[in-house]
Amino acid sequence: MTDVRESTAEPIARLVDEPEDEPLFAASPDDFSKEAGYTIALPDGLSAEFRPSRTITPEEYLAWECGGAEPYAGFDAEYDAWEAAWNDVDDAQTLLDGDVVTVEDVGDDGCLTGHVLEWDERTGTLTRTDLVTGDVTTETTAHYRGIPLVRAIRD
Repeated sequence: MTDVRESTAEPIARLVDEPEDEPLFAASPDDFSKEAGYTIALPDGLSAEFRPSRTITPEEYLAWECGGAEPYAGFDAEYDAWEAAWNDVDDAQTLLDGDVVTVEDVGDDGCLTGHVLEWDERTGTLTRTDLVTGDVTTETTAHYRGIPLVRAIRD
C-alpha cells in the first residue's frame, strides 16, 4: 500500500498559494482511495496532503519542517490531528485486511503499555490483547476510532 502522506515540501508550497475552494482531487475521493490501495471509506474532509487552516509561505513550511517554530499558533496541533487521522485510517485498513495492529504507548511511569488488535470481519469481532497483562477482551463493533470497518471499495 502506498503511503499518501510521503511528500516533500514542494506539494505544500504549491498548495498554499491555491484558492481554498479549489478541490483537492481531480477525480473522486473513491478513485483516490483505489489508487492508494485503501478499500475502506476515507473520513470526510481528510485530505491526502496536509492543508493548514491559514496560508503559509513555502519558506515558513520549510523552516517548520526543519525544526523551527510553527508558522502560527495551533499549526502543530492541526498537523498532529491530520497525521493521527491518517494513522487511524491505516490501522483500520490493516485490521480490515486481516492483519493485526499493535498500539503501543508509554505510560506516565515511563513503561511501555499498549495492546494488540485483531479484527474478524466474518463475525464483526475486535479482539484486544493487553501487552502487559495478556488480558484478552472482545467486542462486537463495526468501527475503529470512528472509521467503519467495512469495504467501501471492492478489490
